[in-house]
Amino acid sequence: MTEPVLPVPALTGVGHLNAACATLGVSSEALWVGYISVGGGATFTQIERWLATTDPVPDREHDMMAQALNDWFIDTHSVHRVPYADGLHRAVGTTATDAPHSD
Repeated sequence: MTEPVLPVPALTGVGHLNAACATLGVSSEALWVGYISVGGGATFTQIERWLATTDPVPDREHDMMAQALNDWFIDTHSVHRVPYADGLHRAVGTTATDAPHSD
């Protein structure tokens, strides 16, 4: 069974992350804390930079932010889920990348 995905006009990872933050009322700071709690290693500044641009987020970092947001959706009994990077790549017909992040 496929989980519902938030409706976002652009099929970008950042678009899904920002839509989830808006739906949940989660600030970038709260997202960073959640991201760190599931094993993320980027700085708060980097998270803010990714959320404020259309620059691609490395797959591993996207997946950790998606996990943190999906945990909040589960906690609120919401059916919404943020797609993980492999699902985004399949949706737009690209291959996965896992480029290292820079601060």
